[in-house]
Amino acid sequence: MVEFRLLGTLSLTATEGREAGSLLNQPRRLALLAYLAAATPRGPHRRDTVLALFWPELDQEHARAALRQSLHVLRSALGAEAMVSRGDEEIGLDFGRIWCDVAAFDRAIDGGELEQALDLYRGNLLEGFFISDAPEFERWLESERARLVGAAARGARALAASCERRSDLTTAAHWARRAIELAPNDESLLRQLIAILDRNGDRAGALQAYEEFAQHLAEEYEAEPAAETKALLATVRAREAATPATLAGQSLAGPTPLAVAAPSPPGRRGLWPAEIAAVVLAQARSPRVQRLRLLPLTAVALLAALVLLVAGRWLLDRSVDGRVGPTNHGPARLAVLPLKNVGGDARDAYVAEGITEELIATLSQISGLRVLARSAVQRYADTPAGSADIAHDLGAATVLEGSVGRQGERLRIHLELIDSRTQQNLWSDTYDEGLQDVLAVQREVARRVADKLQVRLLATEQAQLGRRMTPNATAYDLYLRGRYESSRESRAATDSAIALLELATTADPQFAPGYSALAYAYTEKLFDYDADRRWEERAYVAIQKALALDPELADAYLARGKLTWTLANHFPHARAIQDMKRALALNPNLATAHYWLGGVYLHIGLLDKALQELRLAVSLDPSDLEAPPRIARVHWYEQQFDTALVELERMGGWEDEHALVLDHLGRTDEALRLLQQAEGRGPREPADIASVRAVILARRGQRALVAQQIAIAVARGSGRSHFHHAEYNIATAYALQGDHAKAMEWVRRTAEDGLPCYPLFAGDPYLDSLRRDPQFVAFLGRLKAQWENYKATL
Repeated sequence: MVEFRLLGTLSLTATEGREAGSLLNQPRRLALLAYLAAATPRGPHRRDTVLALFWPELDQEHARAALRQSLHVLRSALGAEAMVSRGDEEIGLDFGRIWCDVAAFDRAIDGGELEQALDLYRGNLLEGFFISDAPEFERWLESERARLVGAAARGARALAASCERRSDLTTAAHWARRAIELAPNDESLLRQLIAILDRNGDRAGALQAYEEFAQHLAEEYEAEPAAETKALLATVRAREAATPATLAGQSLAGPTPLAVAAPSPPGRRGLWPAEIAAVVLAQARSPRVQRLRLLPLTAVALLAALVLLVAGRWLLDRSVDGRVGPTNHGPARLAVLPLKNVGGDARDAYVAEGITEELIATLSQISGLRVLARSAVQRYADTPAGSADIAHDLGAATVLEGSVGRQGERLRIHLELIDSRTQQNLWSDTYDEGLQDVLAVQREVARRVADKLQVRLLATEQAQLGRRMTPNATAYDLYLRGRYESSRESRAATDSAIALLELATTADPQFAPGYSALAYAYTEKLFDYDADRRWEERAYVAIQKALALDPELADAYLARGKLTWTLANHFPHARAIQDMKRALALNPNLATAHYWLGGVYLHIGLLDKALQELRLAVSLDPSDLEAPPRIARVHWYEQQFDTALVELERMGGWEDEHALVLDHLGRTDEALRLLQQAEGRGPREPADIASVRAVILARRGQRALVAQQIAIAVARGSGRSHFHHAEYNIATAYALQGDHAKAMEWVRRTAEDGLPCYPLFAGDPYLDSLRRDPQFVAFLGRLKAQWENYKATL
């Protein structure tokens, strides 16, 4: 028997018990053997598939010759019987003669032998392994790694839960820690571990686990643990004894910890102690909790007071004057303040604003910096606040400020880099350049800032900073004016931006950023003001021209991802994600890309990833008004209605979803009043409001009014790109009425029209009447398989 271990340290032991060293030194042939051993479904694989994976650069004849030679070498090393074929077109391994840990791991997982599976999982699949010129193999390998580590993490989580139910808390903690090692960004695993340690009396261990996770988030993502996690930790800290408070025999820190508001990223006001206490009380009053016959509210009020005391102390330790100070962890956080226009001519304001935006874009390409978005700093353009106060408000350790003066075609740019904590001037310089030479200034500034902040530029970033702008002063001036108009966000301004950017690209047909900005303006015209498909066609043409001239333009990839991800294009989630991730690889500080990527993840049910991206978007742009409501949506899709409610109440707007969350919490009269107030005065779509009202009325049994509201929703929203949210509400209304046939019709439409969010369909209590319907069971099975594939590949 040949033993082949791919998980962790690579090992291949031949029949006679010696290491098959010759194969270990032949990466491509070893990769071929690994694929045949680990790829699913197991069994023979088509030669054409194998050729495309391992020899894509060769023609058919030479690729087949390379495959024949590789198979000959494998047979010589492993024994002729180890390789099998089916006809002339399929090859595989005889698993009766070759034992592979990946196959054994999958069998153990499928058979529920989770401890055996975790014993087999000694590390990631082919960790550190690489072969050149085989992109399809690399994609397969990344996908398989994600699938296997995900299965291992879920297995460890299940073992921890099983041990906790048996009150074997020491073993439960072991498996919970193992789960976190496998999925270090999964915050729900941390909460599971804290709850277990707390129940086991290991308060210090719970605090240490939290601190380690918080440090990991700060260093890797410049983010903080969720408020739900902070609240759970507060209950642990509040107990003088390590015995957990229980509510009707249930651990407060058990599988369903108290939920509080979503976290505030750097630069946004944190959750105050009074709010934390209010959420504890609100959740205690909710019908969902009351049905559990928990302790009287007086006991919960005492707990809220403890949370108030501890959280207050925690916040005082980390803030000054109620504002979150600059973080000392993770990438250096930089704010480029709006440059002042000192030329005396107000008509040149676009130059100062444009140069500010270009500096932000250039500095954002440096992965070692966290550069706040333009919209985050623009609100300070006309305020008397000093740079220290602004930096403190934004949570920025360093600011870049200065001025721009224009004389004809020449610019005088003065810049200063200031440490916001000490007010020390780290660097300053003045540049007197022609308009067409501003790119050289941007490059120089980026390098000087990186040097002063001790941030190492990667080779790819050096190349990015050297990208071409335009030698044409007229084209650049038109480009700055076009960008300025585009930022004003109105129909007239968008039309003006399009006209100016078309002139800029006519003046210099080789101006790649000009085409990228033009594509963005066309996209805004399409999405916000005119649904005529000609704008989509023009945007695609501009994107193609931009990427043909410069394939490293992050904004162009983002524009293409946004443009692709529409109902008319059948919401190709994977393609959109690929473009948005490419944009972020080129510009990790592109807040709008984090926002859009989070939105796509949300729709396909990758809720942890959605939350991470949306939090990053808010961290980079604290002025963003769109990301926080989507964070609330993540929470209600997870059925964490109390958490969602606090976020929605804090931000305002989104009355339809706010009302739906209130209804889930049993506050139906408030929900209906909110919908009535929202009608005709807010930005929410009439179809969304009508469909939510249909859900609430269905719960009241008012069938005639439900039919009326559904008719309004369909008439006002059908064909709209994101009508799938209203479609989902219509499905739940029918489910609540017991009309399974119509509910299933709208459930399918929701998923097909762009919202295949498995966790939402699987967990929403308003769909409970469908749980035993064979059609819904089959639908949910298909949706889960698709979701698992998304988790493994995206």
